[in-house]
Amino acid sequence: MNKEQLEQLSDLEINQAVTAAAYNLQGWELSESGLCFYHCGLDGSDWVDFQIIDYCNSPSDMMPLVFEAGISLHNESDDDGVFYCAHNSSDFRHSEYGKHRAWHSNPLRAAAIVYLLIKGGK
Repeated sequence: MNKEQLEQLSDLEINQAVTAAAYNLQGWELSESGLCFYHCGLDGSDWVDFQIIDYCNSPSDMMPLVFEAGISLHNESDDDGVFYCAHNSSDFRHSEYGKHRAWHSNPLRAAAIVYLLIKGGK
């Protein structure tokens, strides 16, 4: 997914994507409610579920991923209010903000978008 597509997602959809990326839940199914991933085991005889984490609203969950991925956050204001810029500061070859960056009024959501861009490489 590219940045424009990620910015159109709801917080829940971003939280689902970050949970899947952070915990490598490839091959797991999303529940009908969208609130957890589940896996039935290799032969279908088991049931394991993993709750979606609210990265867009929980600093204690999102900040470890921010540090791990080398994401920086800072605020910028304009006539419309205060926005937060998240960017991967570890890649200085792509301008002062790094290759991946996102702005949003919610700094955790901006950081989650950059995390997904880093993980997806888009």
